[in-house]
Amino acid sequence: MNPPDLLFRVDGIPPRRTLQAGRGAYVDGGTVRFYTKAGARAEAWQMLAEFRRQLPAGWTARKGAVRVQVELVYPATQKDRVTGEELVPHAVRPDVDNLVKSLLDSMTKAGVWEDDGQVAALSVRKWRGRRPRWAVFVWFEAPLPSPTVSAQGQLPGME
Repeated sequence: MNPPDLLFRVDGIPPRRTLQAGRGAYVDGGTVRFYTKAGARAEAWQMLAEFRRQLPAGWTARKGAVRVQVELVYPATQKDRVTGEELVPHAVRPDVDNLVKSLLDSMTKAGVWEDDGQVAALSVRKWRGRRPRWAVFVWFEAPLPSPTVSAQGQLPGME
C-alpha cells in the first residue's frame, strides 16, 4: 500500500461526542429552534483546529476521489486487561458512523478536501489501549479495488 498523502496524528483521547448526539431542540414562541450542546461543539472545534494545525503550509482543498482510514484508540479499562501496546476492540459507544460524520465534516471545514462526498472508501477501527490516540490517513485519487463480478453480472453478496 502506498504511503498516505496526508496523515493526521493526535496523542490523547479520541473524540467521544458526536454532533448528532450533541444536538437538542426547544420551542420558542411556537418556533422550534435547534442547538448544538457545548461539549459536542467544543470537540468539533478541537478536531477542526487539529486538522488545520497539521495541514502542510500552502495546502488547498483537493478535488477527486478520496480514501480515508481512521484509527481510534480509547483508554483501556481495568476489565480490558491490556498490557504494553496491546489493543482490544472497542465495541461500545460512541458509534463509529456518527463519529466519522463529525470527523469528515471537520476535515471539510479545515480545507482538506472540497466536500466530504468525495470520500469513496472509508475504513474505521475503534480500539482500547493503554495509550489513547487517534490517526486519520488520507489518500487522494486513490485507485479502488475493482469489485469481482460473477458470470451473471452481479457483485458477490448482491444476488
